[in-house]
Order: sequence, then structure tokens, then C-alpha cells
Amino acid sequence: MQHLVVTQGRAIITPRLLVVVLVLGALLPAIVGCSKTGSKGEPRERTPTAEQAAAMKAIESFAAEFGAGTSWLEFSRQKGWSEPVFSIEARSALMSSDGRPTVIIGHVIDVAELDRKGYEIRIGTGNLDLFLQADEKVVQTIMQNPHGMFEFFAAIVRVTSVRRRLFSLNAEASDDDEVSAPYATIEPSEGFVASGVCLTIQPLGDKGTTVAIWYHAF
Repeated sequence: MQHLVVTQGRAIITPRLLVVVLVLGALLPAIVGCSKTGSKGEPRERTPTAEQAAAMKAIESFAAEFGAGTSWLEFSRQKGWSEPVFSIEARSALMSSDGRPTVIIGHVIDVAELDRKGYEIRIGTGNLDLFLQADEKVVQTIMQNPHGMFEFFAAIVRVTSVRRRLFSLNAEASDDDEVSAPYATIEPSEGFVASGVCLTIQPLGDKGTTVAIWYHAF
């Protein structure tokens, strides 16, 4: 997923990267706590905090209200931030064989109008970007939220396609004092792009960042 934009020799931090930095800074103690080792040095099974458990229960109830599954949340929690994912795995976690929608957690990157025929919202969660058609009610829920792109939302989505991004662009400063512009490298991407429909959405409020840590949703 591209977090640095190179323009005229400068690397600019995008809002999405800023969200990640802020969340990591605020919840570093929680991340460290979740990765403690056992008495013999083996990694312990992660256990949610009381706050995370309460938020997870609320999200599960939200999903059940709309007949949605939680397969993507469990998949992203088990895979973590760095483990490679195959396209077939991402598709299976997002697209239920019985046609049920699924619940995701992420932050809204953009809201766009589609030629007066509706709206499209873009939600970022982990290594996945979703481009979703939405109605006015969904858009109003997003636009009326005072925290904007810094808010985590739970959304019920029906995904119709999943594909891997072709490449990722990384920009780094040069060690050469005579070179003022950063150099860019293009690599195969580990991120995915999905499209579909957002059926409903709700802000997670104060519990959003802590439950996002649990599900690796940023």
C-alpha cells in the first residue's frame, strides 16, 4: 500500500500513514503487552484486554444484526501485519460462499459522488483498500462524524471482487549528499484492492483504535 507520495523530488506523508503513526504511538504499550513470551520463551497466545473484548462483542452483535460474518476480521487477526497472503485466501475471507456480507474495520480514506447516481467510499484496513458503492445514509454517517479520517468504522460490506495490486512504490532519502531528491523503488505489492457495496456503517468511537490493534486493521 503506498504511503509516501513523491512529487517534485519530495516525499510527502499521506493522511493514511499519519493515522498509522498516531495509532502506533498511542498504543505501543498494548502492542508490547500482546507479544510477551511464556516462561520458556515461546510466544503466548494473544488475549484481548477487557476493553477490546467489550468492543469485539459489540462488533459481533452489529454483524449479527445484518446477518454478516466475521471471517475477514478473524483472518486478518490470525495473519497479522507481515505474513504473506495469497489472493485466494483474501478472496475466501472477504467473499462468503453463501453470499453473506462480512464486517470489516477500517478508516474512511475518501468519499466520492458517482455522477449523481450514488456514492463511492474508499475504506482502508490493513493491506486492503475497498472501493464500495454506498447510499446517502452511509455517506451522511461518515460526513457527520467529527473525527473524519481519524475515526475507525465498522462496516457491513458485500464484496464482489478482490485483486492484488500490481506494484508498490517506496521512496527513501539518498545517502549521497549531492543528491537532494529521494530515490524510488518499485516492487511487487503485498496489498489488495476489493470492490463491492457498503450496506451500513457505524463509527467505533473511543474504542476504535484499541480494537483496530487487535484485528490489525490499520
